[in-house]
Amino acid sequence: MTLDWSGLKHAYGSASDLPRLFDEIGDPELADEAWEELWASLYHQGTVYTARARIES
Repeated sequence: MTLDWSGLKHAYGSASDLPRLFDEIGDPELADEAWEELWASLYHQGTVYTARARIES
């Protein structure tokens, strides 16, 4: 399954930047900043955006 990230939204607009952040989390030199950006994008001032994690069983 391919996810259309651009169809999802986060605090700053299109979630199309999230795959880049996921990649950067795996890089020790970029991980801290990537986590901060990811968290701020998905959970901003108490609002949870459509690009949030969803677990399906």
